[in-house]
Amino acid sequence: MDFSIGKGLSVLAVTVACTLSPLAQADTLIGLYIGSDYWKTSTSGSLSSLSSDSSTEFDSNSPAVSYLAFEHPIPLLPNLMLRNTSLDLQGNNVTGINVYNGSNLTSAAANIDQTDVVMYYELLDNGLISLDLGLNIRKVDGDFSVYSSTDVLVEETTFSGYIPMLYAAGEIGIVSTDLSVYGDFNALSVGDHSLRDFQAGVAYQFIDNAVIDMSARLGYRKLTIELEDLDGINSNISVDGVTAGLRVHF
Repeated sequence: MDFSIGKGLSVLAVTVACTLSPLAQADTLIGLYIGSDYWKTSTSGSLSSLSSDSSTEFDSNSPAVSYLAFEHPIPLLPNLMLRNTSLDLQGNNVTGINVYNGSNLTSAAANIDQTDVVMYYELLDNGLISLDLGLNIRKVDGDFSVYSSTDVLVEETTFSGYIPMLYAAGEIGIVSTDLSVYGDFNALSVGDHSLRDFQAGVAYQFIDNAVIDMSARLGYRKLTIELEDLDGINSNISVDGVTAGLRVHF
């Protein structure tokens, strides 16, 4: 998947960097965040190859999402977060122009591995409200495989590439409690391709001392992937569901 929309994406990256640099504020301390979420997903929509083999029904998936963020006090240097999400989608009711073993009803599998490299600035962080804004470079690797009714692999399409997206995240503490509400949003729309990824939820901080903070998080995440003839893949997929996890701050 070469998201070679080239010049437009380069302009996007430069624009974001130029816009954010004057707004950057320094952290008072170096911080390290480590977290992992369990994501109970359901998938709707369609995924197809150029041969018109299309899968429209998908089984549930429960990927683990892990992330690591580093924040520092250097004003003009962005903070950094790494995050990984791997999806393993099993599709049924595949129909297409090709006929396998006397039937065009087959099955399919799609594997989509996403690694985010997020460069962001803290625009606001006063102990009660935080607001981050930056650029997410998402590395996507995947494959779409079609199987005959006897589970023989009859077609496989792979795709790979980098997707730059705008990134925004925030958290608001609830006064006089250990609770807060959080959310983050990633988005890109170029030509016939669109990708949106957002999540929101509630966090409960059950450890808070001079050495470590730890919080439990419960939320909802939705990922929408709309592609038109990208490395031979067309898609209009929505993956969403409840998330639950832990985050540690050193």
